Amino acid sequence: MKNKSEVSQIFVNFFCLVQNQFGKNIKRIRYANGIEYVNHEFLNFLSHNGIDHELTCVNTPQQNGVVERKNCHLLEVVRALLFQMFIPKTYWGEAVLTFTYLINRLLTRILNGISPIESLLSFVPSSPLVSSLPNQVFGCIIFVHSHHPNRRKLDPKALKVSLLGIILIKKDTNVIILKVIVSLSP
Repeated sequence: MKNKSEVSQIFVNFFCLVQNQFGKNIKRIRYANGIEYVNHEFLNFLSHNGIDHELTCVNTPQQNGVVERKNCHLLEVVRALLFQMFIPKTYWGEAVLTFTYLINRLLTRILNGISPIESLLSFVPSSPLVSSLPNQVFGCIIFVHSHHPNRRKLDPKALKVSLLGIILIKKDTNVIILKVIVSLSP
């Protein structure tokens, strides 16, 4: 998101995704009285789709306590992940995605011992939850195949990298290269 004015369109896209993929309806949205939400088009969309909207007072996060606590928890874990694995702060987004992926698959008391993903899908996924969790730790050292076209017979076939997360849509891995040493032989 580049501008706060894009919030309305992002919410509309999210609303369509939830309806099409999960067959669920959004019943209520609560937000601060910010200008990014207060436009005629967005309010018409909420009204047309029967979504209640609750406004909180500006600069009163205590009125939105559950979300504020979840954001605080999320940032505490992200900070710990980055610090523990010596990952630069610029990769905070990957840490957020990794933690969100994990927390959506962990059992919780609030949902009577089921995971948020089970609650959303209304059934237990076909594969066991443990097998759907990644088997690598965020920030761990892994080796990936090097596709360097000028590689010689005795050159390394893999690069040492740090794992930033699994990209499920592409069945791919997001990594950063820790160190590249270029040798200039005479």
